[in-house]
Amino acid sequence: MVQAITIALIPVAVGKAIRRRSADLAARADRPVRILSIVVLAIVSVGALPGERENLADYMQQVGLVTGVLHLTSLTLGYAGPRLLRLGKPQATASSKEVGTTPRPWH
Repeated sequence: MVQAITIALIPVAVGKAIRRRSADLAARADRPVRILSIVVLAIVSVGALPGERENLADYMQQVGLVTGVLHLTSLTLGYAGPRLLRLGKPQATASSKEVGTTPRPWH
């Protein structure tokens, strides 16, 4: 729980506070902050692997297939639904990415 707050909620709160005070600064900082976020996420992810090295194969066996099917289904339905509603390919692609990749740490 503390890790989720540290990694997700605190940076969002800081970003919202900055945006409230200076929308121009927030707009200029958008791209560098996104890049920094990706770098931090990669470091945290790679840093967690050595501690779980012995369990990784077991984890993949337990949830790998189910997770793969869930993401493939989400991405497919996220694209097909908007296309059936006659939305353009860019909107359908955006919807597919949003549905297929949105993390939900509270579940």
